[in-house]
Amino acid sequence: MPTPTFLRLPEEKRETLLQAAWHEFVRVPYADASINRIIREAGIPRGSFYMYFRDKEELFRYLMELRLEGLIQLLTDLLDRLDGDLFAALPAILDVLTDGERRPQVRELSAVLRQNPGMHQAVLLQALEPQRLLEQLAEHVDRSRLDLREEGDLGEMLQMLLGITLPALCAATGEGDVAAVRRRYRRWLELLQRGMAAPGSPARREIDSNSKE
Repeated sequence: MPTPTFLRLPEEKRETLLQAAWHEFVRVPYADASINRIIREAGIPRGSFYMYFRDKEELFRYLMELRLEGLIQLLTDLLDRLDGDLFAALPAILDVLTDGERRPQVRELSAVLRQNPGMHQAVLLQALEPQRLLEQLAEHVDRSRLDLREEGDLGEMLQMLLGITLPALCAATGEGDVAAVRRRYRRWLELLQRGMAAPGSPARREIDSNSKE
């Protein structure tokens, strides 16, 4: 998190620094991003930067958190509109974020992630903080629509679903075939929703047996 000094800055000054940071992280991979270039574009002294953020990593994580908070708020709004149906809200969020006025912001996030292949999943899931995510979404999800058998099932489900949603979002906001990404993502959701072990199979019987213990 940034320091209280940063949070007390006028909104215009905060946005100037954050936008300069986005420009840098979109332009080059994280390892090559330069604080000097960021502060030069933002027009602030180097000493001021360290009064706001401990280092480049803290700034990067804060940017990720800001974008992800917006995505989570959109997801909760969709859940409320769709009666808490998680498997309806997830494809809806992909449709909304790849169309219209929201797409430029998502494209910016996707551009940063594409600059850093291999690290984005871990960074995003850490920024989301599974426990905080669960607390934010839990009251908006209709649990009766899900096969919840243990206390932590909902949190685990959310992590798995986000694990396929975030890469799909990145792919859909790139330069590829958006319609194809949407179809494949919906197919993945259908497979997860119905389960993969056939009814009556040894694997299904074992799952059902374990759930009763």
